[in-house]
Amino acid sequence: MENRRKLLETYLQNLLKHVDICKSIEFRKFICHTDIIRLLYNDTVSTHDSKAENKKKKQFVKNLFHKFEENIKRHTKPQSRFNSVSLNAEEVAALKSRPENNTDTVDLLFDLITEIFELKEKGNFIRRKALNLVLQHILGGAIERRVTDSLKSVFCEEFMVSRIEYLKTSLFDTVWPIRTPEQKAKCRQTSSSKMIHLSLALLGKVVGKKNARRGALKFLWVFQNSILNRQLIYMLLDDIIEALFGE
Repeated sequence: MENRRKLLETYLQNLLKHVDICKSIEFRKFICHTDIIRLLYNDTVSTHDSKAENKKKKQFVKNLFHKFEENIKRHTKPQSRFNSVSLNAEEVAALKSRPENNTDTVDLLFDLITEIFELKEKGNFIRRKALNLVLQHILGGAIERRVTDSLKSVFCEEFMVSRIEYLKTSLFDTVWPIRTPEQKAKCRQTSSSKMIHLSLALLGKVVGKKNARRGALKFLWVFQNSILNRQLIYMLLDDIIEALFGE
């Protein structure tokens, strides 16, 4: 339990090092929420608490909030009492004006990451809430704009014509050699190692190294099933034909 408490404290302190996350109103509400503190207590310490253990719990929360305040003060200018009052009023107004419902793109991305990297488990509560905060409240607008711009460029006429020509050439005009079982095994092993390396490098500190490794293998193994791949291709072709030509 003590080791788990230290890991949680280290993870939260790493989040507090990011200035943009610390300035977020949702992150402050998340850190200061009483239920979060209760969950941290229940998950990280035993039920048979002595006086020394109670002191450790209070010291853990005290250090956490102290680190949070230091990081905020380090990157902001000192303000007077009147400035702080106006700032709080502006923050409340911004929070009220922010839409409650998130975009479908960000929601789908969050659900996909949560499912692949197994963040629904009880031990990943903090990681899931932090990822939800970053994706849906801090980076939600940027992700939505990036996806919209990418879709516009994909569905332009020139790009569609080039992709259709490439698909026709690949399916009908090119003879691909049949790979041997040794080549398939080597390709699968290489892909697995590269996928694990990229997952650990990009998401290891966000979802945890163990979850990143298991998520990379799960994502890779899904596409090794020929029946699922065939069904996925058929569904995509049906949707594309229906969208382009209608019924």
